[in-house]
Amino acid sequence: MKIQNKNILLISPEPWEHIFVSKHHYATHLGELGNKVFFLNPPSQKTRCKPTDSKNVFSVHFQGFLKGLRFLPSFLQRYFIRQKFEMLQKLCGVKFDIIWSFDNSVFYDFSALPKEVYSISHIVDLNQDFEFEKATNTADLCLSTSSFISDNQLKFNSNSHNIGHGYNTTSLESRPMKLSGEYNLKCGYAGSLDSRYLDWEMIENLLKNFPEVGFYFAGNWRLKSKNYYVKGYPNFYHLGKLESVELQSFY
Repeated sequence: MKIQNKNILLISPEPWEHIFVSKHHYATHLGELGNKVFFLNPPSQKTRCKPTDSKNVFSVHFQGFLKGLRFLPSFLQRYFIRQKFEMLQKLCGVKFDIIWSFDNSVFYDFSALPKEVYSISHIVDLNQDFEFEKATNTADLCLSTSSFISDNQLKFNSNSHNIGHGYNTTSLESRPMKLSGEYNLKCGYAGSLDSRYLDWEMIENLLKNFPEVGFYFAGNWRLKSKNYYVKGYPNFYHLGKLESVELQSFY
């Protein structure tokens, strides 16, 4: 199947406003190929569909599903999934040709959708293990970033493939970013600084024990109050959220 001039519902566990990761890059590249991509954000209190700055990409907000959906009988799960799918088609004003999901916590039973809709379950994160078996079993195609994930997918769907992690290219010229501080050695991190997996004690030890190294952190940091003490180190720099092309310059 040639993926051009299609209406694609792309389901992401991260919102469009998040620092760009693989889901966002897939959306923008699919849009550049002439498809209309409707980027479905995680459930929120809003219901709307609006254009983004990326060509042919729309940011879609919805209010999620009935709580406890996974505990209902299968036929009721399929009913509510189909109902929500139809609502999104009406909201976006299109009929979806493809549903491309990076999140198996929503729309995990693809058998609920119209037969003509091609379904892709694309797992790039190990923590996407909510309704793994049902999403894999009912998808037309399963993709993953590692053999560990694809081996699990193959247990439920023979059309499963490890395609590795994507690499984003850009036609814009990327130049090295000018960073503050006169350090011969610079250490960089890009990602959410609110992640509960960050070891702030280790980060403080690095700042303290390697004053000759500049440490540069790029990404959202809403919960500064909890770890704000690291700002007291002269070799710590927070650059804020960087756009995709800026990240390449940063690296």
